[in-house]
Amino acid sequence: MATSAQSTSTSAPPSDAASLKLAAKRKALALFGLSLGYFMVLLDTTIVTVALPAIHSDMGGKFTSLEWVANAYTVLFASLLLSMGSLSDRYGARRMFTGGLILFAAASALSSIAPSLGLLITMRGCSVSAVRQ
Repeated sequence: MATSAQSTSTSAPPSDAASLKLAAKRKALALFGLSLGYFMVLLDTTIVTVALPAIHSDMGGKFTSLEWVANAYTVLFASLLLSMGSLSDRYGARRMFTGGLILFAAASALSSIAPSLGLLITMRGCSVSAVRQ
């Protein structure tokens, strides 16, 4: 009788094992989602950097304006890092991340059809404020 009590105490109940497996899957999905979001940020920055000569030939502008097309995104990204973290703590990380990705996609789409450098710089600033949510 002691052996049966000993064997049941060492093995976890099936519900605990299933909940541990579900928790591990949720953590893996969260890591994948965050990695995908950061990949979008890196991809966006890389695309704009590579496209700067084409942007210059299509829209003209001075070299300083082209610098702002690339740098407005990174400057705003760094400046909003702490404040968006605080809002995420207040309103929930999932809600802020999902909303930020949606706004990032919309601002990036609007950036792609910007008719002037000024509007392009503004839309890039909007996309970074969206992704920092």
